[in-house]
Amino acid sequence: NNVIGVKVCKTFKESPQNDTIDSHSMNCHSECIEESIFTRDVILAIGHSARDTFRWLSDSGIEMEQKPFSIGVRIEHDQDIIDIAQYGRPARELGLPVADYKLNHRCENGRGVYTFCMCPGGRVVAASSEEGGMVTNGMSNHGRDSGRANSGMLVDVRTSDFGSEDVLAGVYFQEKYEHIAFMNGIKQHLETVGNLSNNVLSQNESNDSKKYDSSNSCFIPNTTWGMLRDGKSPLVEECLPEFATEAMREAMPFFGRKIKGFDSDNAKIYAVEARSSSPVRIIRDENFEAAMNNLAQSGTSLSTEMKEVVSSVATDIAAKMVSEMAANIGLDG
Repeated sequence: NNVIGVKVCKTFKESPQNDTIDSHSMNCHSECIEESIFTRDVILAIGHSARDTFRWLSDSGIEMEQKPFSIGVRIEHDQDIIDIAQYGRPARELGLPVADYKLNHRCENGRGVYTFCMCPGGRVVAASSEEGGMVTNGMSNHGRDSGRANSGMLVDVRTSDFGSEDVLAGVYFQEKYEHIAFMNGIKQHLETVGNLSNNVLSQNESNDSKKYDSSNSCFIPNTTWGMLRDGKSPLVEECLPEFATEAMREAMPFFGRKIKGFDSDNAKIYAVEARSSSPVRIIRDENFEAAMNNLAQSGTSLSTEMKEVVSSVATDIAAKMVSEMAANIGLDG
């Protein structure tokens, strides 16, 4: 039997023979049922945005710790600007793939600013995972032929920026700015279509905001680099902690020297990008298991260069755990 779409939502319980994970919303042959799955081995491959899972893991006593991450914006240019900076001419004139880039800068105060997940010939999209929050991301179709190039432009966030010792403080930090981005995106959209004359949407009007879809790219707060640099885009600037905006202002001239035109006034800016990596880390032992025996995690908070290596390691660990489980119940061989 095939089981599709299992959502683990409750806590761990001890059983005389097994650890138990309660789960619900199990879609089995298009029929929703609720049941408990008894298992000895669990591998969590939950990604960096499984906030509901982070919460119940914390409530269940699984040891976790705060982890630094990054926050910033999506920046977008004409693809020809990137091609000419990298090749000297547009890629189509040379028969070459559209160009990409990787940029980084260390600010005087030690903050790092870098580009992330560059999408040549791509587009900026809304990638929200929950109501009332706006998150940007980028994507490229196979043809990479949109004529636009975008990437994340991110600033490192330290655990000291969270303002709390709560293990989930980084999650709350993300949620704060994603909610501001959602509300400000609605404000900007209504201003653009002329339906908000007083330039204000009160936080108390949040019930009205429920009619707006956070997955709609129309509601991504956006501006130009020139406007953000000069402090003339409050709706976008409010979507970022002040240290992030200041770090980008310092880094952009350096990026413009590496990619001519990167710091042009009309480069498009979209807010907010806050999901480059997880703000929490599950503590694991030398066997990659969490505080509960036979609970392992497949990590996702990794650099692009490390993903293949860790994916291979995680697969080996998973295979070892499944093999041991099979041996314990007499299925080996």
